[in-house]
Amino acid sequence: MAARSQETHFQRKVQSLLVNAAGQPRKEKVKLPSSLQGRRPNSIPNKKIEDPVAGKVNTSSLATTRQHLSGFHLIPPRVMLGVLKEGCTYAATVILKNVGVNFSRFRVKQPPPHTGLRVMYTPGPVAAGLQVELEIEIFAMVIGGEDTGGLEEISHDIEILTETETLLLPVRATVLTNDIYECRPQGYPEGGMAATVRAVPTSPKPRFRITLPRKLSS
Repeated sequence: MAARSQETHFQRKVQSLLVNAAGQPRKEKVKLPSSLQGRRPNSIPNKKIEDPVAGKVNTSSLATTRQHLSGFHLIPPRVMLGVLKEGCTYAATVILKNVGVNFSRFRVKQPPPHTGLRVMYTPGPVAAGLQVELEIEIFAMVIGGEDTGGLEEISHDIEILTETETLLLPVRATVLTNDIYECRPQGYPEGGMAATVRAVPTSPKPRFRITLPRKLSS
């Protein structure tokens, strides 16, 4: 009797996915939320069973185990830089925390130069429960010339490659030319950089570098 009840309940669930509220067949498949699909929003599980960080290939069973033992979490999950002034450099800090139970590695795919974005971080394995800082810097540019009306919208998803998935960190900003920034015509965005963003002093030396460990001289 219990088995028949479970079977009837299952059939109702399947039927609800095939028809809409009016009892008519659905034209499109029901899209389940990312949480119900077993993955987090703004993440892409690795299709190939390989380690994009170390370049190793793993068996299916080992890869499945790693997905349960490894994992990173971005804090905050997105970076809204606000309204920026052309020619200035700004920075924001994002925390990448290892929420798994094992040491895990990662690497960041640097954004293309035309975005003005760069990520600075210290490579290396991250122990379970620990975190690293990602320094998101942007050199504000309006590269479209007069056609942009003195305004440039920056929208880019920074890719963070881990052993089991690729995390996407959305970065958004509005850049205004100097004249527009100082005297906003009607219809232009108000305000300035976001509260979590800081201005970076201009330096003649390049700031966009990745610090690599050095060998001690004997």
